[in-house]
Amino acid sequence: VAPAVINGLLAAVGDEHIKVRYRAARVLVALAGRAVTPDLVKGLLAKLHDNDDYVRYHAAAALGGMDKSAVTPDVVKGLLAALREKDQLLRQNVAEALVIMGTNAVTPDVINRLLAALRDKQYFVRANAAKALVKLGGRAVAPNVINGLLAALGDEHNNVRSRAAQSLAKMDVSESADDENDGRKYHQLKKVIW
Repeated sequence: VAPAVINGLLAAVGDEHIKVRYRAARVLVALAGRAVTPDLVKGLLAKLHDNDDYVRYHAAAALGGMDKSAVTPDVVKGLLAALREKDQLLRQNVAEALVIMGTNAVTPDVINRLLAALRDKQYFVRANAAKALVKLGGRAVAPNVINGLLAALGDEHNNVRSRAAQSLAKMDVSESADDENDGRKYHQLKKVIW
């Protein structure tokens, strides 16, 4: 895809007419899965901080839909910054983007931000954070992650509890049972899940 096309679509996402923004954003989401260029990534990262909610949501979705080889430290850093925004739907979309990226997005910062998101005010952000933690794979299976997910089992919202239980069930927590204390936690966890 030519840079002029990408730049035109990025500009159209900020158009004053909602139908133009909507269609341009949908095309960018589709392109992000097939034609990732540095200009597209840079533009989408900038759009995470756009004034228009709709533009931010689609930028997060497009970044999450990128080819796994395009997930760079800059992309992860941009998503982590957006995970701190006040906009609850943006935080939800960013958490979902991290779910889609899976193991390609694993950094200590990502894990820490997702653990913090387990305590978010909005239940759907908490639920997506729980879902994202399991998608991050074995590097996310650490005592602090397990403890965070165990705490989420007591959440007031059933969707969060369900996602936390699913995440714990999919993790191979036996690998994290390095000492006697961790071993006890593992057996407690087995009782909760199974």
